[in-house]
Order: sequence, then structure tokens, then C-alpha cells
Amino acid sequence: MDAVDYRTLDSAFFFKHACRYSTLSSMALLLYDYVHTLPDEIDLVWRAPRSTANAIFFFHRYTLLIFCLAFTTLMLQNHPTERTCKAIAILRRRHLNCSAGQAAFDLQAWSTWVCSFLTEILLMFWVNAVYHLNNIHRVAMLVTFAAMSSATAIALGVELPKFDASVEMPACSLVTVDNTADLMGLLWREEQHTPPHMIFAYLVPSVVYELVLLGLLIRKAIQLFQAGGSRCDGTALGFIFMRDSIIYLIIIFAVYVTNAIIWTFAPRQLFQLGVGFGISLSCILGSRLLLNLRGAYRGRRQFTATDLLSRSSRWDHLFHGNESVRVLELEPEPEQELEADSEMREVDQDQDGGHGGLRQSCPRLSLRLSLELGICEETGIAV
Repeated sequence: MDAVDYRTLDSAFFFKHACRYSTLSSMALLLYDYVHTLPDEIDLVWRAPRSTANAIFFFHRYTLLIFCLAFTTLMLQNHPTERTCKAIAILRRRHLNCSAGQAAFDLQAWSTWVCSFLTEILLMFWVNAVYHLNNIHRVAMLVTFAAMSSATAIALGVELPKFDASVEMPACSLVTVDNTADLMGLLWREEQHTPPHMIFAYLVPSVVYELVLLGLLIRKAIQLFQAGGSRCDGTALGFIFMRDSIIYLIIIFAVYVTNAIIWTFAPRQLFQLGVGFGISLSCILGSRLLLNLRGAYRGRRQFTATDLLSRSSRWDHLFHGNESVRVLELEPEPEQELEADSEMREVDQDQDGGHGGLRQSCPRLSLRLSLELGICEETGIAV
């Protein structure tokens, strides 16, 4: 084996280790967050009545967790059986003519698409919650979502067959060769190939759609803070909702851009470098939003009369059109009664055009919005 072979083999193992460390780091981050938030999840979600918010939470959290576990398992294996690798190939239309490593890479690529699909469902749920959307607007948003998701799937289906990933997948690479000479030949051919130039284009529809949703949320946040929200104490549910939504969208967009840069300019063997973080960060941030809202509501409900939320004129008539929602009446504790009465007067003064204290300037969630997000229940009836 000459010096050129040694350099080729060394670079191949370096790229493989870099992808493994990145994948393992993303999985460790996801598992740490899962263990850290599991007590809150049990208390705030598992024990809560069934609701749309709970269903979206479980579907998003555990689907992405399963994909991330499967992807990490594939990336960390050295000597899988040929039967295991070819079982993955059933996910491909052309599985009989491709290597098992190619099939494993396709599983990774389509799991990224599923991650984007679930992310957009969450974002639509949030945007629908903060705007007065009628049926026409909801249908338009759903049609746009279906068109963007279909365009993404078509772009991925067109470009993915052009990408040969038979060697750099650690899980199945050794199954496709019989000896060192064949392995070196495959490694050399891998260095001569480049990814399809438009492979990153399958992200464009998703990025554009999520940017539109981000713009809508930022617009609502600006409106709230121009109305006096800059003096908010940071504990109102509306403030937490807007803060977490915007942070979520910014981070996910940054992950998409980073992956597009890696796929376009980085060596071909580093193609999987950022995929693990794309899945794990989406799972972590999406789950945190609902947990933060319910945790904040649980911590504030003994100090703030719930009917304060329903008396806000912002973000009403969500999902139910003009149907009335019965106001939840909670009796404040005796030591907090004076504080609650003071807050109600401040909200009344704000609605009448007056200038109240600090709390009335915070963006607040109406009771209807709180019910739709599954933050609280209306006398035990879940949304």
C-alpha cells in the first residue's frame, strides 16, 4: 500500500470519525434534554386531559426521538450484517440495484424530511393561535403547507438517486467490499465524486415557508411590544410564547442554512455532519415550548386570577370562530386577593385607554388561546 493509499484511508477515517462525533453529540444532547424534562412531561402532559396540543407534542417528540436513535445506531455500527443493511433498502424504490449503504443514507435523508414536516405542523399551530384566522385563512395555510411539503418531497426524490453514498456510511460500508483492494478502490472513487449541486434545493420550500411563519410571529411580537410590552417583567404567558417561538424558528433556520453550506461546500464525506443536530434540536425546541408555557401557567395560577386572561382583547376567537368560551372562575387565595383585584383594575384601565402598572403592559394569552394551546383546562374539560 503506497503513500497515496495511506492518505486516502486516513482522510476517509477522519471524515467518518467527524460524522460519528457530531452524531453522538446530537444524540447526547437530545437524551440529556429528554431526561431533564421527563419529570415536567409526566406532570404537565401525561397527567393532563387528552388534547390536540398533547397529540402534537407526543407525535413530534417521540417520532423525532425514534429517528434520531435509528440514525445514531446506524452511524455507530462498524460490522453490521448484510441482512440488516439490506432490510433498510426496502425503503427505496430501487433497492435491488443499490448498495445497503445507499439505502441507509436514504433513511437518513427522508428522516430529515419528516423532521421538517413535523416542524411545520408545529409552526402552523402556533401561528393559528396568535392570529384571528378564519376558515379561509386556515385552508390557505394548509394548502400552502401541502404544496411546500410535496415540492420538498419531489425535489428530494429527484436529487437523491443522483447521490452515491455507498462508502461513507459507517453502518454498511464494509458489507459492500470483500478485501482491502476493493475498499481502497471505493475510497478513491468516493474522492472523485461530488454531491449533486442541487441537493440542498429540497430545503428551499421548507425554509421559505418557515420564514413566512417566522415573519408573522415577529410581526405580532413587534405589535405587542410597541403597545408597551417592552416594560414587561418577562413572566407573562404571552411573552414566553412569543419568545420561545421566535427563538425556535431562528435556531431551526440556522440549522438549515448550516446544512446547506455543508452539503454545498464541504467534502462529500462530511455530508452527514449536521443532520443529527437538525433532528435533535427540532425535537428539543418544539417540546420545550409547550412545557415552558404549561410550567409558567402552573407557577402563576395561584397568584393570578384566571379570568384576567379571558378579559384581554388580544388573540380571541381562535379555532372556534364566534363560539363563546365559558370563563374559568378561580377564587384567589386570601393573601393574594388584594393583588388579584389590583391586577384586574389595571387590565380594565388598559382596555379603557388608561395607563396601568407594569403587568397590564405585558402581552397576555387570552383564556381561549390558553385552552387551544393546552396550557390549562376549563373545569377539567381538555381542548
